[in-house]
Amino acid sequence: MTTPSERTVRGREAVSGLTAEPETEAGAEPAADPAHRARAEPAIGSGAVPVNGAGAEPADAARRVRSGPDGPRLSGAALALFVLSVLAVAVNLRPALTSVGPLLPEIRRDHVGLGLSVTQAGVLSTAPLLFFALAAPLAPRLARRFGLERTILAVLVVVALSLGLRPWAGFSLLLLGTGVAAGAIAVANVLVPALIRRHLPRRAMPMMGAYSVTLALGATLAAGTTVPISEWLGGWRWGLAAWGLLAVAALVLWAPRSRGGARVDLGTSTTRRLWRQPLAWQVSAYLGTQSVGFYCMVAWLPSIARESGMSATEAGLLLSTSILVGAASGLLVPVLSSRARNQQVAAAGTVVFILAGLTGLALAPAAAPWLWAVLLGIGQGGTFPLALALIVLRSRTAADVPGLSAMAHTVGYMMAAAGPLVMAAIREWTGSWAPALMLVVGVALVQLVLGCFAGRSGYVGGEGQPRGT
Repeated sequence: MTTPSERTVRGREAVSGLTAEPETEAGAEPAADPAHRARAEPAIGSGAVPVNGAGAEPADAARRVRSGPDGPRLSGAALALFVLSVLAVAVNLRPALTSVGPLLPEIRRDHVGLGLSVTQAGVLSTAPLLFFALAAPLAPRLARRFGLERTILAVLVVVALSLGLRPWAGFSLLLLGTGVAAGAIAVANVLVPALIRRHLPRRAMPMMGAYSVTLALGATLAAGTTVPISEWLGGWRWGLAAWGLLAVAALVLWAPRSRGGARVDLGTSTTRRLWRQPLAWQVSAYLGTQSVGFYCMVAWLPSIARESGMSATEAGLLLSTSILVGAASGLLVPVLSSRARNQQVAAAGTVVFILAGLTGLALAPAAAPWLWAVLLGIGQGGTFPLALALIVLRSRTAADVPGLSAMAHTVGYMMAAAGPLVMAAIREWTGSWAPALMLVVGVALVQLVLGCFAGRSGYVGGEGQPRGT
């Protein structure tokens, strides 16, 4: 006969749909009694930490891997290695995209038949986003079949090969290699938040902030150094191919984790239910409008700057500065907003900086380009990690995290895919970047409104319906 607490825990586990095969990672302890685990485990993002007494652990166990309801919880050396491995993955999830923009003028002028129009260059910037959208729904199924750790290992292999091979033939291989790398990255985009939630349920929000900042640093590194690397190695092809080496380094660091990764059921039925929930759509559209603005700037800010009189290196540094400035707000916004009653102020307020930067760039691009870049960085640097944080904060159970993440990335990147291409078409039609930038201003206004809705406190999926503010 079961006790009421045992029945409650079993009901929660049934709703979450998160189950793992009886594989354990090296150093993992057997799972504790379910009722004890339920008493000890805090809610997502609660920040609760057990003190001496109920739920406390002996000091001599502080360095061991501990089991939680969603998977092995880590501490000590195992925690440090996990964090380092996740951040090594994160730094590889943006160079495939941000390394292209600073080199677009060189790619367009290539003497081996790669000369491209502005619209064709826009296709090169848009294709990765389409692959993002198409690959994101596959992530939960891949993780259920192969495990979270092994799937991420495969992502790194694909990224390393794609980036190393894409520059060495014509436009078709460049486009295909960029798209395939983006598809693999989309899988990691969906699964890394679930992996963080699974292993660090009490530290999920600070870790999401660190993960988001590392994404920004990877993007910054690629945007700011690809041109100098190309000049040093002797051409844009070498500059693009060099980023495959960074993925190889992460692959070596991640490989040991893949040996003990359990195959996990991430709740496909839960994912289907999310598509009928308004809050899930609001979170997804918020990520989508953020992505439209960010990838339009990644694709075209260097070109706008160069047409305003900057050199190729200066234009790359301008984009790099914008992304780097966003790292500070990207680290602080998710942590601070997770402690608030809701995230409406943060989700809408950070968009104001984006609007200021875009307006200045449209009306007076040469007057204060570094100021516009800083404003864009503050806004976009804060809204992206906040969008990822909303995926975790609006998920009642661990099983809902990859489901909502897959939905948000699919919807979001389908929206974002049109941005750089439409912006390029407007530029080619009007002969000016100002009308194209005003389109992005309109998207940012929509993002501000969506932030007021997606920022409301509540849950999607799992038990119950979203609650209001």
